Amino acid sequence: MSKRLGLVLALGVGCFSAGCLEPVSKMRQEAHQRWGTMRNDVLFELAEDALTAGDLAKARAQLQQVLAEQPENVRGRTLLAMVAIREKKMTEASVLLHDVASWEGVSAEALNLRGVLDETAQDYVSAAKHYEMAWRVDRNQLGLATAAIEAQLAAGDVDAARRLYSECTAGQPGTAQMYVLLAEIERADGDLELAAKLYRRAMTLARLRDEGDARWMALELAGLYRGLGRGAEGASLVRALWEDEEYVAREAAGWELARCLASAGEAGEALGVVGEVCGRHKGIPARRDTGHEGNIESAGRDLPYRGECDAMRGEVWFVAARYFAMAEEWERAWGAIERANGLVAARVDLLMLEAVVAREMGMAERSRLAMARWERLRPDDPMLAALRN
Repeated sequence: MSKRLGLVLALGVGCFSAGCLEPVSKMRQEAHQRWGTMRNDVLFELAEDALTAGDLAKARAQLQQVLAEQPENVRGRTLLAMVAIREKKMTEASVLLHDVASWEGVSAEALNLRGVLDETAQDYVSAAKHYEMAWRVDRNQLGLATAAIEAQLAAGDVDAARRLYSECTAGQPGTAQMYVLLAEIERADGDLELAAKLYRRAMTLARLRDEGDARWMALELAGLYRGLGRGAEGASLVRALWEDEEYVAREAAGWELARCLASAGEAGEALGVVGEVCGRHKGIPARRDTGHEGNIESAGRDLPYRGECDAMRGEVWFVAARYFAMAEEWERAWGAIERANGLVAARVDLLMLEAVVAREMGMAERSRLAMARWERLRPDDPMLAALRN
C-alpha cells in the first residue's frame, strides 16, 4: 500500500469515527422534522375544517394520524378531546386531558375543555381550578374567569370567588355581566338585598347598552324578591314576560310568576297561572315528581319544561303555606300544607313546615311524625335538633 493511499484510508476512517457525516444526518433529521410539522399542520387544518362542518369521523381520523406518531402532541390531544366531547364520549375526553395542567405551553382552550368536563361531572373544585388556569393563560377572555367564579360558587367557596372577581375586574369598566356576577357572589354569601340591587343595576345597563338579556335578569331578580319576602314586587317584574306570547322563556316566566304570587299569599291566582302553563303542553302525563328528596324550592325550577304539573301545584301550595305561617295564620297554612302533601313526595322543607305548623296548632303527634320523616331524609340537620329542643 502506498503512503498516499494509507493516508487517505486513515483520514477516511478517522473522519467517519469522528462524525464527519453528522452535518448531513442532521440536515436530513431537520428536513424530516420540517416535513412532519408541515404534515401535522395540514392534518390539523383538515381536522378543524371537518370539526367546523360537523364531520366528526373525518376530524377524528385526521387527528389520530397525528397522535399515532406523536402521542403527546398538545394540539392533537386538545382537538381530539373536542371531537370526543361533541360525540359525548366524556371518558375518552377526560383521558386525553387528564394531565392538562402539567402540559408545557398548554393553551387556554385545553384548560377550558378540562373545566367543562369537570363541571359536567359536578367536580366544581377541579372545574374552578382549570377555568382559572385558562384565564391566567389568556386574560383577555373574561368569560373564563366568569366560569371559574361560577364553579367556585357551586363548590361553596365564596371567598375564592370574591378574590378572583376583584382580580379579574380590576380596572375594567362596569358591565351588566360583571354586576350579575357580583350579585351571584352576594347571593351565595347570603346578602339578598345587595344581590337584588346589583341585579337592578345590571338590568339598567343591559337595557341602556344592549348588554345581555334584561328579561332573564328580571327572572333572577324576581326570585331574589321572593327570598326577601317581596313576592308582589317579583310578580310585577315577571307578569309582562308571562303575558308576552312571543317570549322564548315564557313557561319559565309563568312558573316564576306563580311562585311570586304564592309567596305573596295569592295561591288562587298562582294556581291559575300554573294551569295556563300546563295547558300549553299537550299530552303531559299526570304523574307526581318523585325525583327529588331535598329542598322543594330548588327541586322545581325547571318543572315547566318537564310538564310535571302536579309538582308545580304542590310547589305553589308549599310557598303559600310558608306565607301563611309567617303571618301566623296557622289554619290557612295547615290547609295549604295538606294540599301540597297530596301533590308531591316528601320534601325536607315541606316536612319542616308541617312540623312547625302542627306544633303551633297543638297537633303534637302530627308534628312528631313529620319530624321523624324529616330525620329519615336528613338525619344530621341541625334545624331538626333545634326544633326538638
